[in-house]
Amino acid sequence: MILVSISGRPLDLSWADQNIPAILQAWQLGSQSGNAIAQVLFGDYNPSGKLPMSFPRNVGQMPLYYNQKKYRQT
Repeated sequence: MILVSISGRPLDLSWADQNIPAILQAWQLGSQSGNAIAQVLFGDYNPSGKLPMSFPRNVGQMPLYYNQKKYRQT
């Protein structure tokens, strides 16, 4: 069983991490998303990269504001 998560923000996947042997985070793909996911699942392509943000370990860490402006105190 493989979980394919297509989302546009970090999600709490702690239950899935404990109960599903493989998780593919597809983020928000374009019009060729079906082909891209199939290539990864069948081993025709080996994706690599680094996430620009962290995924929460539990709901207590929510909300995560990765695109919020940082305000300076004067």
